[in-house]
Amino acid sequence: MTQSDTRFVDFIGDIHGAIGRFRSLMHDLGYRECGGRWTHPEGRGVVFLGDYIDRGPDSFAVYRTVRKMVEDGIAVALMGNHELNAIAFSTRANDGTLDAHQAHTAGCEAIRTGRPSNGWQRKHEFTASRNGRHSLINIQHHRATLVSTSANEYAEMVDWFIRLPLWLELPDFRAVHAAWVSSAVEVLRTWSREHRRRNPGLDATMSSDKGVGPATFTAALEECQRRSQIKPELRHTQAMLLLLDTDQIQPSSRYAKAVEVLLKGPELALSKPLPDPEGTERKQFRVRWFDAFVGQSVREYWMGPAHHLEFEPSDPRRAIVEQVPSEHQVDKLPADVRAGYRFDERAVFFGHYGLRAKENPRLGNNWACLDYSAFHPNGALAAYRFDRALHSAAANEPTANALLCGTNMMSSSWLEREHAEHGRPVDTEPHLRSDRRIPSYAEFTITLLNCESDVLQAEGATRALVLANIDRDTAAALGIPRVWPDQTPAFLDAAFLDIAVIEAIQARPSLRQPTEETADFATQLTTTRAIELRKQYGLPVPMA
Repeated sequence: MTQSDTRFVDFIGDIHGAIGRFRSLMHDLGYRECGGRWTHPEGRGVVFLGDYIDRGPDSFAVYRTVRKMVEDGIAVALMGNHELNAIAFSTRANDGTLDAHQAHTAGCEAIRTGRPSNGWQRKHEFTASRNGRHSLINIQHHRATLVSTSANEYAEMVDWFIRLPLWLELPDFRAVHAAWVSSAVEVLRTWSREHRRRNPGLDATMSSDKGVGPATFTAALEECQRRSQIKPELRHTQAMLLLLDTDQIQPSSRYAKAVEVLLKGPELALSKPLPDPEGTERKQFRVRWFDAFVGQSVREYWMGPAHHLEFEPSDPRRAIVEQVPSEHQVDKLPADVRAGYRFDERAVFFGHYGLRAKENPRLGNNWACLDYSAFHPNGALAAYRFDRALHSAAANEPTANALLCGTNMMSSSWLEREHAEHGRPVDTEPHLRSDRRIPSYAEFTITLLNCESDVLQAEGATRALVLANIDRDTAAALGIPRVWPDQTPAFLDAAFLDIAVIEAIQARPSLRQPTEETADFATQLTTTRAIELRKQYGLPVPMA
């Protein structure tokens, strides 16, 4: 660290749309907002570790706040795997062209109809999920962002994501979304030199004709600010710019693997698929890349939330996690991953691993994981306050046995809920844009029933019962067929309603008089009120 580069840094983990916890944590860290601009009285700066979108209440608000801080020269924002996924989700498979506007439209249509949309590098596809039902897994992971943004907003975000650096390396620390794997970093540095492309990271290495990269935090802030503000070059319309050889459309596997290991972390194959708490069968597990592999079991080498491995003694999954990975599988890991992150390396900060608040802090001698599921009620948004002068002195002290300490960890206790459209009543939105449509009560219920949270599924089931009662009573009063079932199926999409019945109801020219069977009810519920109720709850109504 140079004498002039002593600016203190706050590292902030995965935000995932949790705008409430984000703002709360910023205030707890001493930052103040005035006129839309965040500043710190001591001149501190921020390094965001990626994953700004998906799962939480307002991905777009988080994106706008982070981008504004970058463009104000107060923050460095790194790419996370969810930003990479959004780029791939928006990239046409046939020619590598970025078309985020159309991808948003196709993704929302897939959510509405339950039918996959083809032709994208990250497929808008079906795969088995919770309790054997089928869901649009790639869209399920991305749905909170899709349903809470307009197509124009979504395209604005993705256009910015392609400019984000993959890592930050300065003399006294490193930052990356998931794993610092030196061999992968070197592959991408070599790629940028050989193909005369911008260095995918922020560091002091030489990159093509761009010269030497930033060697101080102030210079890194300026470079990140510059990348954020420039308009994309023509070739940047090819979204996977980091993964492409100069003359190729399809991603080069060598470069793609290097990007993925940095943003998703190295993984090992399991002997048998292991269902996670959401019901998705995982064939691989994320490893503790900072520890050398010396024959640990899957449980010991596992990097992720502890509750994923909580099994009853008789559960057959327990045997899977007690096994030691085979030598053949371990040899597939890069050599520097097998060796672990050396004790004498500079401090490295990362997120990605979806821990829970009760597992905070997860620190080593010279590494810190800062992802504690900010979007989840049992999660937290975490930060590490890095006193650069103090840590630099500790690194030079041979008796120092720890560079990082738990007392420098902070987290927000603000209660957050999953998914953008679930965080507030569906009939209220203070800043609704003209190109957005508030989902109906029925549409909102379908979304709740299909989300990954048991709590929100239970709320959806309660709403489904309300809809069934209203549908039964109003259909009887109007003399029309019912569309909402009394027993809600395990999996719902907008197509579960009988389209032929809905069309017949909507085309009905007149209302049938109530039968004797419904005469008593009809005296309590007028046809006008019945139609009003069906409109209010998003149920089909006959023609006037």
